[in-house]
Amino acid sequence: MNDADALQCPTCNVPVLIDTTAGVARCPRCGAVRHVEAVSDDMAPTTRKALGMPPFVAPLFFGGLALFAISFPVLHWYEDRIRPANSIPKVAAMPTKLTWDVTHPPIFHDLDGDGLDDLIGRYRPDEGGAATMRVGAFDAKTLKPIWTTQALGSWVDGLSTVQVALAGQMVLLSDAHGGLQLRTASSGAKVEQYALTSPVVQLCAAPDGEVKFWLRTRAGQGEMVDPSVPQPTPTARPSWCPEGPAAPGSRAHVLPPSSAPAVNGFAPKGVINEGTDAVAVGLQGDLPTLVGFDPSRPGVRWTRPVSLDAQGIRKVAPMGADLVNGVVYVPYQIDRGRRLLAAEVATGKTRWDIAIPGAGPGTATWERIMPGLSRVYVPGPHGLSVYDAHTGHELGTLGGG
Repeated sequence: MNDADALQCPTCNVPVLIDTTAGVARCPRCGAVRHVEAVSDDMAPTTRKALGMPPFVAPLFFGGLALFAISFPVLHWYEDRIRPANSIPKVAAMPTKLTWDVTHPPIFHDLDGDGLDDLIGRYRPDEGGAATMRVGAFDAKTLKPIWTTQALGSWVDGLSTVQVALAGQMVLLSDAHGGLQLRTASSGAKVEQYALTSPVVQLCAAPDGEVKFWLRTRAGQGEMVDPSVPQPTPTARPSWCPEGPAAPGSRAHVLPPSSAPAVNGFAPKGVINEGTDAVAVGLQGDLPTLVGFDPSRPGVRWTRPVSLDAQGIRKVAPMGADLVNGVVYVPYQIDRGRRLLAAEVATGKTRWDIAIPGAGPGTATWERIMPGLSRVYVPGPHGLSVYDAHTGHELGTLGGG
């Protein structure tokens, strides 16, 4: 033991003498003896050396990062299928007021299995700001949105470029910028998205229930959309997609006025057709009149004025008539307001005749009605008035504020 390590006597403050054999320390001045314990170098405390990272940790860490990077896009793409059904999709906010687009017939389809034909179509939120085009699906029973899109473009651009079609249980819709969205009809969940170089101006769905669509772009390109193929494929127009545009706002076929049979004093303004049933709408003298006939045979089935009570009817022929499942629906104007007639095509007899919203001169929007198998939707200045197709009873208003 060196001097620096010598122990001091606590009484005399002088170095003590250590007998390691006896294990004692003796002060040479005062003679005090104390027991001591020798500590070997092997028993001295040591500092633990770092073991370092095991050799397999780094590859495992970076391999995990690589696996996450690969799987994240797949999981993100597949999330609509692995999430609980009640969590999809995130529905866009339904506007308090809306104006329905009457230039294209809506799609009627039972989306929730309750036996009622729900509604899919285009509308404009009327809550201030720029007028934009959206597409939404609405429950025929509750009149609440099942799903809606965000804005797909301006209202003016969307009138020609936002197209909607249903094939099987899938809806394909386009936006004003050349984008396509394939959605599940019942929930609105996005399944695929595509990008085209030109906006879509015509969209047709395969009529046999197969999920397949054909479209024509503004540039004139024809494309087939098939979910089993990664991208739309340039294809010639199929036989199930007609050349001409769809009749605005009508579910029935529209025939030229010249196809109407000759009736004394009757001037046809339009003809709507469903199979072997056709109805000509026009004027006979001063009164709006309907003429029922079979377009495949000569002759007339029946003739009747639009209203059983002709008094008070304005001298205008309605242009928004439609024919669905053997029933013709005709909106018309009287001095006291507007009415909607539902008549059986086979006989011309009235099913019901009710007052509908609106007054004053007719407009294209208010004259246009949208009938389905279970509901009749009547566009108003804001929203859609909804009626039972069998009874004419008013059921409520969709998007009327």
